Amino acid sequence: MYIIATKEACPTTHQVSIAEARADLSAYINRVAHGNQRIVLTSRGRPKAALVSLEDLHALEALNDKTAVIEDDLADVDAFVEQLRRSRKGVVMPDSGEAIHQMRKERMRELLAPGEDI
Repeated sequence: MYIIATKEACPTTHQVSIAEARADLSAYINRVAHGNQRIVLTSRGRPKAALVSLEDLHALEALNDKTAVIEDDLADVDAFVEQLRRSRKGVVMPDSGEAIHQMRKERMRELLAPGEDI
C-alpha cells in the first residue's frame, strides 16, 4: 500500500490492488467511512476506481451541480456577447469586452479552490 497524498484535515489517499481490497473489503469500507481515507483501487498498478466516503460523494455531486449552473451562466454570457456583436455590427466596445471578461473570471473563481488563480 502506498500513500499518495496527505494534507491536514483532508482525507489521506491510499492505493490498493483490487485483489487486496477484495480479500478484506469490509476493512477498506470502514477505513473510508470512519477513518477519513480514500482508497484508489488498482489493477496491474493502474488506477481503476476509488472508494470514497458518502461525504466526499455528496461534495462531488454538489460540485457537479454548481459547475453545471456556472457553465449555463457562461453560455448566457457568450450568447450576450454574440447579441452585442450583432447589434454593433461585429464590434464589441472595449468596456463591454472588459466587463464580460471580468464576469467570466468571477464565475470561474467560484470553481477554484482558495489560493488558486485563473
